[in-house]
Amino acid sequence: MKKLLLILTPLIGIILITASCKKKTTYEPVEPYNEFGMWGYTPNLYPTEIDYKSGDAGKCGYINNAGTMVIPELFDLTYDFSYDLAHIANMAGGTLKHGFCDRSGNIIVPAIYSYCGKFTADGLAWVKNDEGKYGFVDRQGNLKIPCQYDMVYHFHEGLAAIKSNGKVGFCDVNGTLVIPQIYKSSLMFNEGYAPVVNDAGKCGYIDRNNNLVLGYLYDDARIFVNGIASVAKGNKYGFIRKDGSEAIPFIFDDAGPYWEGMAAVKISDKWGFMDQAAVLRTNLEYDYTSGFSEGLAAVRQGELWGYIDNNGTMKIIPQFKDADDFANGIAWVIFLDDTFGYIDKTGHRIWP
Repeated sequence: MKKLLLILTPLIGIILITASCKKKTTYEPVEPYNEFGMWGYTPNLYPTEIDYKSGDAGKCGYINNAGTMVIPELFDLTYDFSYDLAHIANMAGGTLKHGFCDRSGNIIVPAIYSYCGKFTADGLAWVKNDEGKYGFVDRQGNLKIPCQYDMVYHFHEGLAAIKSNGKVGFCDVNGTLVIPQIYKSSLMFNEGYAPVVNDAGKCGYIDRNNNLVLGYLYDDARIFVNGIASVAKGNKYGFIRKDGSEAIPFIFDDAGPYWEGMAAVKISDKWGFMDQAAVLRTNLEYDYTSGFSEGLAAVRQGELWGYIDNNGTMKIIPQFKDADDFANGIAWVIFLDDTFGYIDKTGHRIWP
């Protein structure tokens, strides 16, 4: 649930490298998308911020998709599960400290870090120490790669982007530097390629052997998904194949990756969705969108969010101040009264 993480942690700091290789960005850390198969969400466990039932506003736990509390309110903050471990935080000496618990609420990685990310299929999660340096812990709570980097990205396909002294490279799960730290910025590897940014601010793609497989031709570049990536030339976005050939013309003002066969595209100030045959499946009528997840996408019209299906039919009318992707049949939302909770795919409020 990527929006939940972003909303709960702006003051704590999210410690990744960037969400895109966009030339005009400042490469501030942003949570990467979960739809690329990075996260292994644990079915039927969802974080709560406040236990509305007991009135204990200081502690959080986990509910199932029926709204029943499964892990009691043991923590000061709770985040999503990934690969059966959840990022949690507790106050210690007036400071939030972060670690991980298992599906029973047992602490597996002690809450001793100033922040941490999520576990991926590679079995590691990044952590930040009190000195502001980043490393990686394993699922047993061991500090597998020492906290020595200025910034890091999650592991994916066996490699993680690491940043020191303003330059980015990649290490493997043993902490061995396998791609030198020579880039201004980078995203993760996906389908064997990673977007990178050179010192001139131009984007290209490297393979796992650090070969520049697609040259520095782009002003923005996202990861490949199903063999297609959205890239920008100047102020227009299109889509390319892994051989660099143009798959969809550069006619958009912004374009996201394909999720469940649909890509969000923007012309002027409105968004819609396009399939992989470059056919618009919805009208360009939304002020903002999320990606498709479990057949539905969150869309914003005006100030309110609702959900559409892949034919553009509004399945849940806009009625929320914010809305996250569906996972295992439920989605996190902010209601009009500024409380948050979970809904099912009919829009029915299941918690609190």
